[in-house]
Amino acid sequence: MPLRSRPTALLVDISVIKASLMSLEQHEGRLDLEVLEFVREARAAGVPVGIAANGTEQLEADLDVLGLAGEVDAIVNSWRIQAHKPSKEFFAAACQALGVPPGQVLFVDDSDRMVRGARAAGLPAYRWTGPDDLRYLRRALLA
Repeated sequence: MPLRSRPTALLVDISVIKASLMSLEQHEGRLDLEVLEFVREARAAGVPVGIAANGTEQLEADLDVLGLAGEVDAIVNSWRIQAHKPSKEFFAAACQALGVPPGQVLFVDDSDRMVRGARAAGLPAYRWTGPDDLRYLRRALLA
């Protein structure tokens, strides 16, 4: 789905950036290096990037173990903000954490339900299907 205007921030669901969701809880998570490189490119271009997760009190520590905490500008953890994706409250908190209005934050998730929730909250949203999507996302944010 084409975007009406170029987003100025990126919010990525944790499942998109991680290769294995189950292993995160076991401190054995693997990062998708292609997605991580895209996150780095976006930040180098001045685009604030956040991670979105319906997480627990352990999320930040888990991301630190994976070396991911320093790779993003914001970690939006449902446990901390007491609102879960796909609620409007979650996305409002995420936009506030990134310092960007909802219409300018591109949300990327592998769940149709979460994408619909983000759109209902006013965010442009993209349904992730795999690394081939990076080509579109680069054009949408960085071209």
